[in-house]
Amino acid sequence: MKKRLREREMQMQRKISPLTPEEQKFAAENSNMIFDFMKKHNLPFQEFYGMLACRYILSVRDWFSRPELHKWAFATIAYRAMHGTYATWVRQQYKAKNSATLVSLDSYICDDEHEDDFLSTFYQDSFRVEDHVVCKSMLQRAFAKLKPAQQKACAMVAKGYKGVEAAKELSLHQPYVSAAMKQFKTNYYMEES
Repeated sequence: MKKRLREREMQMQRKISPLTPEEQKFAAENSNMIFDFMKKHNLPFQEFYGMLACRYILSVRDWFSRPELHKWAFATIAYRAMHGTYATWVRQQYKAKNSATLVSLDSYICDDEHEDDFLSTFYQDSFRVEDHVVCKSMLQRAFAKLKPAQQKACAMVAKGYKGVEAAKELSLHQPYVSAAMKQFKTNYYMEES
């Protein structure tokens, strides 16, 4: 127990302590990686620079404190770390608690609560009525081809749950949830063609 606390304390200290002069020089020489990453992913400077720069600095610190990372290029370590930070941000933005649900008086009322919630996440941004109707119809057919457990799993993922969280909530294995989402996508693309 004390060993874990000490390790955690060292990790926190590592994150908040200033860089050594050698780390500072290395970070400055390679700082263009932050801009390259933002340009590659079309990210606005104002919104993402601070978040990505913090993760980049931790990557520099990891590079100097963990020699086992030297079997890969520093660019690989830095890009993977920044990508992980960006992916976490995206997941948080699209969780159900951060997403508004569009309600329409003419929307289809479904007996199965899971189907209606799940399908609405896909077609709610359609502006043309024809597109809305076609998309909803295709989604309904693709969703109907799933087994009931797969439908519930897909509905939870659409609400913002991670696959692991949906699996735990439904007492399923996580690979089953992933397979359900894959099956839904397959069904949808079959409907599209």
